[in-house]
Amino acid sequence: ERLGGLCYRTEIEDNVEIKDASKAYSQGDRVLVKVLSIDKIAKKISLGLKPSYFRDDEDTDMKESEIEASEKENDSEEEEDEKKESDSEEEEDENEDAEKECTFENTRIKGLPVLGMVEEGEEESDEEIEEVETKNVQENNDGEDDEGSEDDSDESSTEASKHKKLTLQDMMKSSSKQSNDEDSDDDDDDEDDDGFDALEKEKETKSSKSRKRNRMREEALLAEKEKELADGKDIVETADDFERELVSSSDSSMLWIRYMAFQIAQTEIDQARRIAERALQTINFREEEEKQNVWIAYLKIEYKYGTEESVNSLFKRVVQHWDAKHANYALAEIYADGKDYEKADLALKKAVKASKGMSRGAWLRRIVLKMDSDKADEARALLQEAIRALPKRKHIRTLMEFARCEYSKNSGSSERGRTVCEGLLSSYPKRTDVWHQYIDVEQKYGDDKSRVRKLFERVITVKMSVKKIKAFFKKWLTFEQEFGSEALVEEVKAKAREYVAGLAGN
Repeated sequence: ERLGGLCYRTEIEDNVEIKDASKAYSQGDRVLVKVLSIDKIAKKISLGLKPSYFRDDEDTDMKESEIEASEKENDSEEEEDEKKESDSEEEEDENEDAEKECTFENTRIKGLPVLGMVEEGEEESDEEIEEVETKNVQENNDGEDDEGSEDDSDESSTEASKHKKLTLQDMMKSSSKQSNDEDSDDDDDDEDDDGFDALEKEKETKSSKSRKRNRMREEALLAEKEKELADGKDIVETADDFERELVSSSDSSMLWIRYMAFQIAQTEIDQARRIAERALQTINFREEEEKQNVWIAYLKIEYKYGTEESVNSLFKRVVQHWDAKHANYALAEIYADGKDYEKADLALKKAVKASKGMSRGAWLRRIVLKMDSDKADEARALLQEAIRALPKRKHIRTLMEFARCEYSKNSGSSERGRTVCEGLLSSYPKRTDVWHQYIDVEQKYGDDKSRVRKLFERVITVKMSVKKIKAFFKKWLTFEQEFGSEALVEEVKAKAREYVAGLAGN
């Protein structure tokens, strides 16, 4: 039976109202929607198209791919045979790795034993690895723990000097990353993601048709915005302008935070606090992410212009509406931005405790924080604690990320990172995720490109499926095109032809 539903213009995009839906969609387009409500009496279905509804849905891309796949013809018999052959080879590789025990007991990082018998388990999304690196609990913002003076004149001058420090960009920085943060930490809860493998990651890219549809939607939104600006609309300069905007976009955390930043720029700190309270009361309870963004901005205001007591008091309210682990992540990042590393570490300790020591993300944030504060020895000691506390299936990812920290941080040592990677490869030589990450960090942070070439030469000799070796040849060719010479590029091509000839001979 065919069903129909209604999607309001306010439910098409986040924070922007589409006035003409025909510019973004055409009749007959296949779209992914969320059922917001069902009125059985009136026989009405309300739908939503906002991207935020699907941000935490890990199956969105899969579903969209299935919709598009229904419009395609079946693959040829030759491609199916090739796929079956490669899948069987992969299964054999995984079985061989699963049967092999990890021999990490004798591997040491210059006196520091690498603990844990690492077992091959889930390969999780590479987005978390990248996120932990780029979303370090430090970002180069100046945030100083300034508290008000008892002297009224000193307090006014100090507060005036701090108005310039807390900008809209500062307030939005943490808020804009919360969905990604939570997505990455969902991987801590028994998810199987083969994210390290560049080839698998390549499979998950959206089809050209999907990208075209998204591009058309973005162009329509941009055209709508330009039209409003040309008509003199959407130019928010006064408090009244913000109030008018909020009438139609009361659930937009970005608009509320811009309003708070506007009041701070006018030295109206108490008014900014009142706006934050209004936002928390006004935003719909279903819009959890929007409320979380406001909580983070509110905490930033208290940290910049309040006292330690006011921060603690507000944080007690935060944990009543937000899970303790992610709330402590946000607080730790605020402290780290202000170079208050001890308080940041204390918040991350609470995050580890909230997860009962089972969250890899919480442990890695503590390790990264120690590295950023030039306490590499403490970071290495934390690694040992993490290995003892975490389940074995999370050891490989934890050790690989620690190796990345050793490579990338000023307080780290590339030799230590190299030792960790080599230890993992000696136990699991067919783990393509480890190979890819090892090559990536050596290429990005290593000072000798010849080491990268040696890694490529080693990996193509490992017995793997053809498509996995093909991915490494492609990566090697790209590397030589960027860092090598024409002769080296030709050498890689010759090795690839030699590999193919060897397959044909067998």
